[in-house]
Amino acid sequence: MSDVTHLGLDVHKETTAVALLRPGVVEPDHRVIPTTVEAYRKLVTRVGTEGLVACYEAGPCGYEPYRILSSLGVRCEVIAPSLIPRRSGDRVKTDRLDARNLARLHRAGELTSIRVPSLEEEAIRDLVRVREDIKEDRRRAIQRIKAFLLRHGVRFPSRRGFHTGHEAWARGLRFDQPWVQETFGELLAAYETRTVQLRSLDQRLDEMAAVTLLAAPVGRLRVLRGVATLAATTLCVEVCDFRRFRRARSFMAFTGLVPCEHSSGERTRRGSITKAGNAHVR
Repeated sequence: MSDVTHLGLDVHKETTAVALLRPGVVEPDHRVIPTTVEAYRKLVTRVGTEGLVACYEAGPCGYEPYRILSSLGVRCEVIAPSLIPRRSGDRVKTDRLDARNLARLHRAGELTSIRVPSLEEEAIRDLVRVREDIKEDRRRAIQRIKAFLLRHGVRFPSRRGFHTGHEAWARGLRFDQPWVQETFGELLAAYETRTVQLRSLDQRLDEMAAVTLLAAPVGRLRVLRGVATLAATTLCVEVCDFRRFRRARSFMAFTGLVPCEHSSGERTRRGSITKAGNAHVR
């Protein structure tokens, strides 16, 4: 019998449900503690770090619980939520049950952990992802401009639709109604604001890729045809360590670019890509 004590945590903004599964015990001890450094410290002091392994689902609380527990000398794993086994017959879900299931499944070796980025890797990744958000905001701003002009019977000078080459043309548009003109001005200002932000972020990411820990891997990826600084930086901050993938098949599964499959007996059926991996890389 293993002498490892498994600690399942269901982490939320204010509270954390705790399930402590000791060696040789089937039913874990349960409690709820505040999601604070002091509460975690008291829990670890009470239980002890000897043979203690903690785990929790990756989620909106990020990696702060992992870093707190690691600083207290506790081995902690962050679990991929999409790979947690679920029983189809379960119709009850509570924080207590989630913590208990994590502790039990972790003891059974049924959970898959994710790689936790360093503070610097996470900071750069946040900057790359906020660029994606701003780019999506700009796309929506363009859609609003196009819909507005369509309603008012204004046609674009080309079939390509609205793009950066149409900015001067759009600024010169005039409408008879003053409120219509003001509305269009606000829509155009939203687009221009996002465009300025994107250009600034692109410049900042170019500078960052040359001086941070990404300089070497980004430089290697840029040797490939069609891979510029932004694409290389995105790959590096999302994957972090390519060596953790033993085979190319594992890396493709991480990106969600492998086909789904439902085969049985002599029948083989494959479909579209799973899209189950990292959407930012894909």
